[in-house]
Amino acid sequence: MSTPPSKQVRFDPNDTTWSFVEEDSASSEEVEPEQAEVMSSPFPRSQSTPSPTHSVSTVSTDGPFTPPAAGPTLRFGSLSLEPKSPEGESSTSYNSDRVYPHPLLIHPNGDIRWDILDHEAPSSRTIPVLKYHGSEKAVVFNPQRLTHITFVSPLIPQWPLYVDIREVTTLLGLMEAIHDHLHQPSDEDLTHNRRANRIWEAYSNRRQNKGITTAEPLRRVDYFLGRCMFRGLEEVEGDPCGWEIVIV
Repeated sequence: MSTPPSKQVRFDPNDTTWSFVEEDSASSEEVEPEQAEVMSSPFPRSQSTPSPTHSVSTVSTDGPFTPPAAGPTLRFGSLSLEPKSPEGESSTSYNSDRVYPHPLLIHPNGDIRWDILDHEAPSSRTIPVLKYHGSEKAVVFNPQRLTHITFVSPLIPQWPLYVDIREVTTLLGLMEAIHDHLHQPSDEDLTHNRRANRIWEAYSNRRQNKGITTAEPLRRVDYFLGRCMFRGLEEVEGDPCGWEIVIV
């Protein structure tokens, strides 16, 4: 007796929305070489509901969205992501209320290394891995439920970054958004900031190390106090759209 076809989740390489295809169990075992590489995420599957901070998409639907029972492979391009359970094993379902960033961004397994003090915007020259993956999808998400991803850092909690993931769609575009956010001039009065001296010291070191001789404002990157290496993102527990920027 033949095995009935299974229903799996696939993603259009030119889109970030969910899509479904029917595959025969025999044909599903044939994997193209460029799709064979799978990078697992270290984060647990969140069960929380969207934060009220994030707006809900107004895209019309024919009814409530119901995730399929089969465990999906979240495809970003040449790389894919297998959702994990809290115990670290492959999950039997994905969370449609969560934003999943590109595997290269997920700490500690991601391969992106980047000096955030560089004034030049990220590119395939400054981040070589972007030469091969920069045009791939930055995140996978359900547009009927989510529209934004939030980036935070404990060193600059006053400046969260909200990115509209319907507009910033590529990995390179997301890296550029993070860079632009971190290099914004600081508008904060440091008079009563206990870290003021260390922040100004980091500012002076950045000017010296990067050879800046012209007028230069204090920037948000100076609040990292000399930490400069981007190592990826970590899930913010309790926030389905929140990810912490890891800088060491």
